[in-house]
Amino acid sequence: MVVTYTDPITGKELPKIDWPSTADIATAQNNYAQAKQTIKDGETYLEAVKAGNIPEDATGAGLNSMNDAQLALKNTQTELDNSRLIAPISGIVTALDLNVGEQGNTASAITISQLNQPYALDISLSETDWLTAKIGNKVNVTFDLLPGKTFPGTVTVVYPELNSSSDSPLVHILAQLDQSISQNLPAGTGATVEVVGGEAKGAVLVPVSAIQKNDNGGYEVTVVQNGQSIRQPVEIGLRGSSYVEIKSGLEAGAVVETK
Repeated sequence: MVVTYTDPITGKELPKIDWPSTADIATAQNNYAQAKQTIKDGETYLEAVKAGNIPEDATGAGLNSMNDAQLALKNTQTELDNSRLIAPISGIVTALDLNVGEQGNTASAITISQLNQPYALDISLSETDWLTAKIGNKVNVTFDLLPGKTFPGTVTVVYPELNSSSDSPLVHILAQLDQSISQNLPAGTGATVEVVGGEAKGAVLVPVSAIQKNDNGGYEVTVVQNGQSIRQPVEIGLRGSSYVEIKSGLEAGAVVETK
């Protein structure tokens, strides 16, 4: 609808221009800016939905809702990941000390056994065998379920203190088989373990009771020759509970006296 007025001088009918006020102009500009931002937010939201990434400077209710949903998904995924127990080794679960709904702690909850590879051996030795309990020493293992077969291994761990849980203190060591075995043995299988403190081939051995200390701090044996007893200085090597290795000073086949 066109608004007109009559010019009092000319008497002509002229169109009347109704100029907008400053407030009207400001309102229109604000509405225009909001409309442009709405379009921009819509375009950004559409791109975010397609790509799955939300720009840091993005705005709008839809983007906020999407951001909240992504954050909730991330937190839920983190909670799910934290609820999983990942085994450090492969094997079979042989004990489970947790029930559904119970709170776990740092104590043992699940026991996993490698039944087909009984590599690790938990060994207790007499206190007198402390000197032979050295990392790297060889062991010979005979499993109770595999009598007549001996498997070589190596000492891998020696605990620095004696185990006093039994009637007498024991040396606690761990050993590992040098090779895998084909038989499947249950966890906890008993075994007899011989720890090799030293090894000498073709050595001359004499009973421990034949060795004596001399005045010089060395060792000697008493050799029987032609019915006479002769003291003979010797150099000893490896020493066991029953026999001592003679490295020099005594020939094989010599007859020695014992106490």
